[in-house]
Amino acid sequence: MLPRTKINVLLQIRADIIRDGLEGLEHVNALLVLRGVDPASQHVRRKAPLDRFRQCEVRRFIKTTLGDGPMRRGELATILGKVQPHLSEHATKIRCNNALQRLQRDGFVARGKCLWWLTPPVANTPPNSD
Repeated sequence: MLPRTKINVLLQIRADIIRDGLEGLEHVNALLVLRGVDPASQHVRRKAPLDRFRQCEVRRFIKTTLGDGPMRRGELATILGKVQPHLSEHATKIRCNNALQRLQRDGFVARGKCLWWLTPPVANTPPNSD
């Protein structure tokens, strides 16, 4: 294993110990000092909250919601905000916008002036083999 890889592993273990309040921090710090790394100079980021939806799940949620009829982006963001209360209103609008743009690019939704709706699926009919 490369020396830098070992240091990265120790830094990751140190971060997990700090974030989760586990024991063994002094041991990991001692190993880092042996490798020539000052543990005090290493910044540990806070633990990011687990996101309930990934981007693909937001797209799936939007397709399901648009199945009830055309909606505005703001309405979709409001509904998404109720499902994901930890996100700000601004963040839900951004997620909705990104998901709608991707769905439009892939041909799943269409947009009028301000309304979004599902497009009918394209039938994949094989050519006649007669």
